[in-house]
Amino acid sequence: MAEMLHAEMHREHGAWASESAAWLDDIRLWQDELKTLQSHLQDFEKKVAKHAETLRKHAAAVHLHATEHDAHESALADYEKGGVGEQLPELAQKHQQEGVKQGEYRELHRKIKVHHHAVISHWNGLMKAIDAV
Repeated sequence: MAEMLHAEMHREHGAWASESAAWLDDIRLWQDELKTLQSHLQDFEKKVAKHAETLRKHAAAVHLHATEHDAHESALADYEKGGVGEQLPELAQKHQQEGVKQGEYRELHRKIKVHHHAVISHWNGLMKAIDAV
């Protein structure tokens, strides 16, 4: 009976050694992958900084554009209240350009929004994944 027990223990020890070797192979692979990830972190930080700059420039452009069409709206409202409306002919000519700009900003904003949401979604997923273990 003891021989059978010993034989079973030897089999288990062999299986465990094999399993441990496979785990060590996995860990070596994961360490290599992690080194690669760490080498890309500086590049990632640069890309995040570039994205932040894109958002800053987009916000500045939207603010400027809003100021321009607010000025046109104010001139229209002033004229409708009995004002002289000296700027109206010039602003009327610029109105179509404002519409084109609005469309361009709309499309740019859509692209930035899609990109930003994808980046943040992936980042949140990574943070949850790395905290899971």
